Amino acid sequence: MKRITLEEIADVGSGGTPNRSNPAFWGGSIPWIKTGEIRFNTILDSQEKITERALKESATKIFPKGSLLMAMYGQGKTRAQVAILGIDAAINQACAAITVNEKSDFLYIYHYLAFNYQNIRNLSNKGGQENLSADIIRSIPVNYPPLPEQRKIAEILSTWDEALEKLEALIEAKESSKKALMQQLLSRTAAKSGRTHARHRLGEVVERVTRKNAILNDHVLTISAQGGLVDQREYFSRNVAGADLSGYYLLKNGEFAYNRSSSKGYPFGALKRLDQYDAGVVSTLYLCFRIKPDAPVSSDYLCHYFEGGRLNFGLRSIAKEGARAHGLLNVTADEFFDLDIFLPSLGDQQKIAIILDSVDQELALLQNQRTALDRQKRVHPQKVCLAR
Repeated sequence: MKRITLEEIADVGSGGTPNRSNPAFWGGSIPWIKTGEIRFNTILDSQEKITERALKESATKIFPKGSLLMAMYGQGKTRAQVAILGIDAAINQACAAITVNEKSDFLYIYHYLAFNYQNIRNLSNKGGQENLSADIIRSIPVNYPPLPEQRKIAEILSTWDEALEKLEALIEAKESSKKALMQQLLSRTAAKSGRTHARHRLGEVVERVTRKNAILNDHVLTISAQGGLVDQREYFSRNVAGADLSGYYLLKNGEFAYNRSSSKGYPFGALKRLDQYDAGVVSTLYLCFRIKPDAPVSSDYLCHYFEGGRLNFGLRSIAKEGARAHGLLNVTADEFFDLDIFLPSLGDQQKIAIILDSVDQELALLQNQRTALDRQKRVHPQKVCLAR
């Protein structure tokens, strides 16, 4: 099996962004791809469209169906992710388009690049922001078996991908049905609560936790949208906390933390309960709290209430647009604990929590299946050809 560089079998180009202040460039029919849409997937549409005029008067250009796209830079895990263009489309300057020649199998090259995602990330330029460049991408070394073997490997791995895509579709459908059910149950709760006067201030049923880390616990936690309060070292693959943790808040199992930073799916910040560990420490930028003793509140219900975004209306009213400090939403502790919360009877809370917990269990099973299937794909014998 030969060892070559990507430029020996492919052309690498990039696009551009038409002037956003010119309305004649936007809202057309030509798909225009950004790095956030590159997620180890086949791209069949774009979030934004440009016009023929934009194509003629800007640096962007059309790349054909079958091209491979790689994110050259982007936030978080975006950089070095790849996708297959399932349509003819234009791209922005942060995307690289890789057009594989006819003597190579583009699906094999796609799987090779995807398999070596972390290795390719490590090739990034070092500096204030780690980026890839077209020259770096051209220099990527590739294990290059004969074309028939490339096609066989691509066919096997594409079968795995099809199974994963079907499972992903099931998960998305289940998540959508869960959101609808959650809103239905919680909205019904709010209406019922209005009739039975079960409106409370949040501070009436929970109390703030400002317990300092006197025991010097070194288990630093961060809020993940999917995982809740998780180990910071596992989440970031490194420790981003300072050496002195004595000033951090010590959070115990069953207590809550509110991250006042907006994130995907959480425009007004995420509220999560500590479930995975007995204790951990969090930044004092978080607002931490626990349910008051004897408060008529189900902790599980409260988790679903927060996850359903039922505090967003109140948070929107106090988090003034553009008013931020250190990247945080402008939400003070006093304003936060003064927010309204609607509570049905404790028995109704528990019933609602049981229903939503069962949906979460079904989702967890599907997600575990996806993880297992992805692991099986990665340990398949064909990986010998893909590993660098």
